[in-house]
Amino acid sequence: MAQEPGALIPTLRETETCPNEQKDQGKKFKFFPQRDIVLLREIETLEPWAAGHGQVLKTWIKVAENVSTVFKVKITDRACQDRFKLLETWFRKNDQENLRKSGKEEEFEERQQLLTEILAAKDDWESTKDSTISTQKAKKEEEQSKAEELREAALKTLREKSSTEDGDSRSSSSKKKRKQAEAITELVLLTKEEIRTSQDRFQRQLQDAEEERAIKRRKLELKEKELSARLLELEETKKDKEIDREERRRFMELHMRLMEEKLQGSFKQ
Repeated sequence: MAQEPGALIPTLRETETCPNEQKDQGKKFKFFPQRDIVLLREIETLEPWAAGHGQVLKTWIKVAENVSTVFKVKITDRACQDRFKLLETWFRKNDQENLRKSGKEEEFEERQQLLTEILAAKDDWESTKDSTISTQKAKKEEEQSKAEELREAALKTLREKSSTEDGDSRSSSSKKKRKQAEAITELVLLTKEEIRTSQDRFQRQLQDAEEERAIKRRKLELKEKELSARLLELEETKKDKEIDREERRRFMELHMRLMEEKLQGSFKQ
């Protein structure tokens, strides 16, 4: 079936083993290039890999629901994930045999373009994520190292004071103990302050990252609403065209009937 001009979503084509929608019901849903394109467009819009903590599975479920709406058949999030992973494997290995196994040339080219853009975005996100984690880990290790150095320095000072005062008389014993207690208190307070500062900095970084993800999710939700509106518009357009085709068919039947009657009338004369 030819694709409607200007359509965002390809016209639904039946599976290679099922000649019509009634026979396709109850059988396992099969992906082919035209259906891959619809799946990849949803993935490009929602970017499941970039969802926040605890949101990845929910995003894949949303992808499956949107694809199911287009094809009017239940598709699981697992089926969508497995198909995407398979396409990614074929694409990264440049497995042309499997990539070109079925479908038209224009469908192959569109699917290749979508895979190129999606995997580039995914790789960029993973690279940025790894870099952020490495930077945060390095800062935390550096702060822990500084805190350890401060503790060692305080303990060294404490030992030196203790060694110097070993020869003092018993009358200075209480003074020495008091100084030791003050040094230990100073060390504990210093260590707690370093740890608190490190924790506050790390919490701010997490909060900034979460706000950035929230902004991105809002943008994706807006884009998803626009896509849903476009789908509804396409469905209405499709219905109108089906009505027009039915009216044209009836007009042609009536026209042919009139022509036959005219011919029969001329034969009788």
